[in-house]
Amino acid sequence: MSQLIAKIHQDHVNLARILKLISSEIDALVAEEPRDFEVLDDAMRYMINYADKMHHPTEDIMFRRLQEVAPETRELVDELFREHQEITASGSAFYELVKAVEYGDFVLRKEIVAKGKQYVQT
Repeated sequence: MSQLIAKIHQDHVNLARILKLISSEIDALVAEEPRDFEVLDDAMRYMINYADKMHHPTEDIMFRRLQEVAPETRELVDELFREHQEITASGSAFYELVKAVEYGDFVLRKEIVAKGKQYVQT
């Protein structure tokens, strides 16, 4: 396995762990347990600053090359590009709510739970 593919694979392992952490924090919100939003803030900053700005663009370069050498993958790869855009938008929307809570703004619990679940599912 090439070093790049191994790195992408390890990223996926790490991202899955962080998504599991985010999911457990959202579950705690649903249970109306008191939360320290720093955990969500840290997790989302990583997802936005690493996954969205480094990991996904690297995959996108690989996907473009795949389309060049295997044109039959065009439809699948186009879907992956759309998914990356959706992940980025969903993560930004959720992170904005996390930051709002930390700043002391009023945010409905159900709103942050819904945006968080949407992000994790995406």
